[in-house]
Amino acid sequence: MACPTSISLKRGFIQGVLRPIYRKTFRKQQEKFILQNYLDDLQIIHSIRGDDFLRENPVDHTPGVVHFYEKDGFSANFRWLRYIYLAKRILDLEILGSNSVWLDIGSYYGGLQGLIRKYNPDVNIILVDFHHQLCRSYIYLKSLYPNSKHIFPNQLEDLKNFLSAHNGCFCYVPASEFFLLKDLSVDLATNFFSFGEMKREFFADYFYSDVISNSRYMYLVNRFVSSPWYEPTYDSDLSVSDYFNENREIEYFDVFPMHHYHTIYRNLFGRPGFRNTSSSYFELISKPK
Repeated sequence: MACPTSISLKRGFIQGVLRPIYRKTFRKQQEKFILQNYLDDLQIIHSIRGDDFLRENPVDHTPGVVHFYEKDGFSANFRWLRYIYLAKRILDLEILGSNSVWLDIGSYYGGLQGLIRKYNPDVNIILVDFHHQLCRSYIYLKSLYPNSKHIFPNQLEDLKNFLSAHNGCFCYVPASEFFLLKDLSVDLATNFFSFGEMKREFFADYFYSDVISNSRYMYLVNRFVSSPWYEPTYDSDLSVSDYFNENREIEYFDVFPMHHYHTIYRNLFGRPGFRNTSSSYFELISKPK
């Protein structure tokens, strides 16, 4: 997820000068929509009183960043604005502290985890993803927190006892070894976007597992319909109705506002044009009854 184009030598000559000139010359209409969408997302951050939080965490100060846009003292891109929103919401829940455990399914490169750790240094964070994504997360988080304890997949056998005796560690769990977490008690279980990309049987393995079902809080953001009939996006038949658990009560439910107004240039019905995504996303926070 990129950002509006601007000329800046901070990104180097090719990325910061040549690429923006090309985009501004040959993709004017697309750039207009991208900037409009970016400003909408920025306004959402303002609406949740996240201005100071974003200002404290400029994306161009994070490891490996290439694409960013600077405006009004903020540095961000679309993915970073999403992480800022999610991090602010998690921190506002005030449930992560010393010895607490946060389990995230589908952590990608660890951007959200790096933000939360900065403000909750004693939380134990468990990242579940494919092996190559866990490698991304380790490289990113190790560069941010080199002195933290990083637990690798071959060190997971005694994870329950380890977590009870330590604070502030990162645990990297391959999706294929998720079963090792079955006896854990977690304060927060999260999934952002990837449940809706799974087939039903894989979704059920996660969603109805004891470690997630019994979590103190569950925070989800996923598509209302994974594959609308007129544009089947994923090989999945999941819809919003699958995310309600009779053993949990809803604390919060609404449309996920970030990127909601994005208009993307893509093909549909054999015709290229500017369109929104085929299904918007919901935001759901629940706890046990």
